[in-house]
Amino acid sequence: MARNLRVPQRDQVMLLPVDLREWLPEDDLVWHVLDVVDQLDLDEFYARYRINGQGGAAYDPAMMLALTIYAHAVGVRSSRMIERACTRDAGFKVVCGLLVPDHSTITRFVKNHREAIEGLFAQVLRLCHAAGMARLGVIAIDGTKIAANASWAKSYTSEALAHQVAEEQAAFEELAGQLIGEQIATDEAEDAEHGPDGGGRGDDLPPQLRGKAERLQRLKKTKADLDARDAAAREQMRTAQAAKQAAWDAATAAADQGHGPRPHGPRPKDEVTYGQARTRRRRRGKDGEFVAPPAPRASTTDPDSRRMKAKHGFVQGYNAQAATTTDQIIVGQLVSQHPTDHHQFGDVLDHVTTTLRTAGITPQQPDQQPDQQPDQQPDQQPDQQPDQQPDQQPEQQPDQQPDQQPDQQPVEQQLIAAAAQVEELGVVLADAGYANEETFAQAEAAGVHLIAPLASDEKLHLGTDPAAGQNLSERPATARAQTKLRTPTGRDLYKLRGQTAEPVFGQLKDRRGLRQFATRGLPSVRAEFSLACTVHNVVKLIGARTSTPAPA
Repeated sequence: MARNLRVPQRDQVMLLPVDLREWLPEDDLVWHVLDVVDQLDLDEFYARYRINGQGGAAYDPAMMLALTIYAHAVGVRSSRMIERACTRDAGFKVVCGLLVPDHSTITRFVKNHREAIEGLFAQVLRLCHAAGMARLGVIAIDGTKIAANASWAKSYTSEALAHQVAEEQAAFEELAGQLIGEQIATDEAEDAEHGPDGGGRGDDLPPQLRGKAERLQRLKKTKADLDARDAAAREQMRTAQAAKQAAWDAATAAADQGHGPRPHGPRPKDEVTYGQARTRRRRRGKDGEFVAPPAPRASTTDPDSRRMKAKHGFVQGYNAQAATTTDQIIVGQLVSQHPTDHHQFGDVLDHVTTTLRTAGITPQQPDQQPDQQPDQQPDQQPDQQPDQQPDQQPEQQPDQQPDQQPDQQPVEQQLIAAAAQVEELGVVLADAGYANEETFAQAEAAGVHLIAPLASDEKLHLGTDPAAGQNLSERPATARAQTKLRTPTGRDLYKLRGQTAEPVFGQLKDRRGLRQFATRGLPSVRAEFSLACTVHNVVKLIGARTSTPAPA
């Protein structure tokens, strides 16, 4: 008995529909991407093209943009792979209308319209807000390390770069001497044959010297950048040390006059050490060997990248920051060269507020402090009702827990009101990497509640106090922030961080394939990350509009 099988007939005449709209189902991702692109303002893209009709016909920028967004949405980021998909994949064929732009055209489009592509982030965010997805009451800020398009082995110290510069200079001069000798002999032979009046510019480097000259120039530039970065870091440390000394002297003088306690510890030293000059060494391994700390390094492949500690070791790359809502919509993003998140909060918050203004979403005004009620008088205490005497104690509310401190109740009410906002920034969630006095003070000045513990998430799960037992007597903003985190509402809000910012980075890396940047240089890397965040928001917007979820 014969098996009932469906055998492919590869010699069958093509029976695909003539209408491209019948190639894919109506709920396919392609049609939704095209719909989103139709709602965007592309005047900045079209402004680069001539309106007189002269020259060869260019590909429609709307088509090229839709192709770029769709390709990144399905995890295809290479221009050559996009070109190949335009000849084999039905979705890419529909986007391009059977046109096949080559990989050079795709690369030039992204490169030439870098600023316009970065501006799309605010436009897509406006569409997400119109769909009710960009609720700003609670946002989470987090960072991740993304590898640069640079070799780990091509990262050198200043001494190693100086040694390479000397070697390349010697090799360049030796080869130049040989070529000059050959050139003199050739010129003498040609002058003897054709006469001394010959043409030629005489200032072009021979082909053998061009590669070495470019490498020598790149090495010199990398070493100069590293030395300048090292000098700037030393000057920054000296300035910070001088500020600490001035604060210590002021506190000591005030204590001598009977105003406040004396500062803890001795006066900060006049000299601070940096890099290999540190006298304090660290221990490596179990054998007890002491070694000097590593010296600063610079990459000759991508000088803007830095060595950073990632989750599974060190990486030569960048620090990508993102601010996301509870709907996993990215409302702010940037790429930094700093290896840690310690001082990134202010820059991320500035980008969020700027993006919200550009998108037409009204952010919270920074003139109102989060610890002050809108209808509270300046001389009124937070716990005092408007018609209550100063010496009258407030009555206990019926729903107040026995173990809850009375002064935590107004703080918790503020958190609840801030988290319920839709078009204003209310509560910002961050991990312990952002927690420091400067960051908490910036949050209060911006009028937002920053919920960030001093203890790690692992210790918080074990019931450790958010302050981790640290003395916060000289850090008032940090103490106020930890008081918010001790409330039940503060703890519940902080639990949302794990389902807002962290999944977004997982989707960017696993679904979009953004584990390594394809471009080099900080401006290009920032444009690439902005495009990835824009595509992420487009996919989330499409998933909210359709019954069939789009790929995460």
